[in-house]
Amino acid sequence: MRNKARLSAFWFATIIGASVFAGASWLDVLLSPEAGGQTIQVTGTLVFPVIAALLLLQAAGLLTSYFAPNLVGRLIAGSLSLVMIFHFGSVVVGFIEAIEKAISSQVFEATGVLGQVGQDQFLAASTDTYMWVGYLACLFLNISVLISRGLLQEKRGEVKRDGIGQDSPSDLWEGQN
Repeated sequence: MRNKARLSAFWFATIIGASVFAGASWLDVLLSPEAGGQTIQVTGTLVFPVIAALLLLQAAGLLTSYFAPNLVGRLIAGSLSLVMIFHFGSVVVGFIEAIEKAISSQVFEATGVLGQVGQDQFLAASTDTYMWVGYLACLFLNISVLISRGLLQEKRGEVKRDGIGQDSPSDLWEGQN
């Protein structure tokens, strides 16, 4: 029971950490003076909109596994670990393309010019904040916790039996008389 509580607390912490890093700015883009000279912040939830849904799904899974029997909690954690492994892979593989799409949509909203043309004309500078590294680290820890929780088997309480093997030596000698 103690391991289950620790894993649940760590699971909650990884959900909170991933939420913080996903909501932070992953890239700051400065537009040229012709586009208003404003700074656009590209967050993780803008780059990967599915992040919010996955974090809510995890919160629901954590709450459900807390009140459900151990087997159900293990099944929830195991299935969520597969979903999060897939998400981790899609973030790693599609990171550059997703960032470019997010920048393009933000430049389009600010300038009205779509695509690479808008980026070439109106992007003055960009600064990587490396918050995506924190998100990936939280995601990796989250997957580790989910796998651990899915594989965790709680020990059942030991049953004390009344019998000769459970008596103390003084009781045995008293029983002989």
